[in-house]
Amino acid sequence: MPDDAEPANSLELLYDLALKRMDAQMGQIDGIDTKLGLVFGFSNLATGVLGGLLALTSDDGNISSATWALAAVGAVFYIVIFYLAIQGYIFRWYKYAPDLKYYFFEAFSWPPDSTKNQIAADIVDSVEFNDRIINRKVIYGRWAYGLLFIQVIFLTLALLLARS
Repeated sequence: MPDDAEPANSLELLYDLALKRMDAQMGQIDGIDTKLGLVFGFSNLATGVLGGLLALTSDDGNISSATWALAAVGAVFYIVIFYLAIQGYIFRWYKYAPDLKYYFFEAFSWPPDSTKNQIAADIVDSVEFNDRIINRKVIYGRWAYGLLFIQVIFLTLALLLARS
């Protein structure tokens, strides 16, 4: 039979692991938001620079239909990237455990170990909830990265076609 100190040590370990996981999640969310902002920024840059070069490339003002089609596809990708970046970047409701106001009023009637147990359970629930939101943000980010690559290819092809 385990001694009385073991449950407290297990609770302490769970509490520490849950806090570390919550901190890692918040860092992960910030990192994903930063990357989505960079993807959108590069998409803006690619659209502006390659579109501007395309406009300057034509000496006589005539651009072929194929060049316009490639440039239009690049512009459509820009709009889709904008949508994906916004969907991934906009604020989602995350759970930031523990709810201090709730625990402030309730903890007076609980034994000390019970309070820590409740807080640990709340943090674990929040981590599970946030994982779904983070996974959705990652999916938006992956699509945006892939489409950025394709957008740059289409705009570059349009520029090369206009120069030939």
